[in-house]
Amino acid sequence: MFRTFITTIIFLMIATFAQTQQNSPVYFAAGSEGLNPFMAFFQNDRFVPVPQENYKQQIESVLIHFLVGKKLSGLDMKGKNITVSVMELNWEAEYFMNFIKTDPPIKRLILATSTPVALKYLALNSITLSNHELQLLQTKALDIWKKERQLFYEDQRPSVKITLLTPKVQSVKELPDMITVLFPARFTRDKISDDRGSFFFLFDRKTKKMILSHFGHPEWSPNAPDSVLSIKPYMFFKIGDSPTPYFLADYDYGWESSGLAIINFTNGHVEATTNY
Repeated sequence: MFRTFITTIIFLMIATFAQTQQNSPVYFAAGSEGLNPFMAFFQNDRFVPVPQENYKQQIESVLIHFLVGKKLSGLDMKGKNITVSVMELNWEAEYFMNFIKTDPPIKRLILATSTPVALKYLALNSITLSNHELQLLQTKALDIWKKERQLFYEDQRPSVKITLLTPKVQSVKELPDMITVLFPARFTRDKISDDRGSFFFLFDRKTKKMILSHFGHPEWSPNAPDSVLSIKPYMFFKIGDSPTPYFLADYDYGWESSGLAIINFTNGHVEATTNY
């Protein structure tokens, strides 16, 4: 009887500990030279934004989860498991870049977590757009272009031409109907070409629903609205036992601001971003 009682207590302690670990907030950081923290944490199968009372308090409340000496685990963009240690925190990081220095130094883009949690890499699926899908997305891109080109000065609008280049299409084997499509775009004005533009789409092939669509350019206009946004997916993944797929992406606004984002692959919701 006593042995059964002790066994039950031990089992409950283990279960409680496991539940506590599962419900602990998980903070994320990513980067290719140093790590930049995301301004949200993952808990109970969802992302929760970090309060934004002021920037200094916000970043400090995140960086305390990446203290010097702490071991971080995560994935690189090919799905390889990585482990690094926090070597230095740069509290005054210039341009909000590379807050966290690691040992060994980072030489490629990685996604790391503050708390040990399994990140499941989602393998890519080979996808080719049908002619109808290609025409649909090209038409949507040109519609977006007609709206955003109004940010040019009046005397420049007639001379700016656009060419949509070959799109990069990505999907994962677990969700073959969901695709991301990135159209590089070339803009020509007065015989000068600019290849830095792009159009991004998150598209459901089964329902033909356009879930997310953006035009992006790194120097479009100092007054560019939030709709001018460059999104470039790097990696698709799941977190622990959560069924929700996400992707890590470049997330750059329309005038000299760049960062990273974690985006819900099923509904296009931007769950977390690094600071700009």
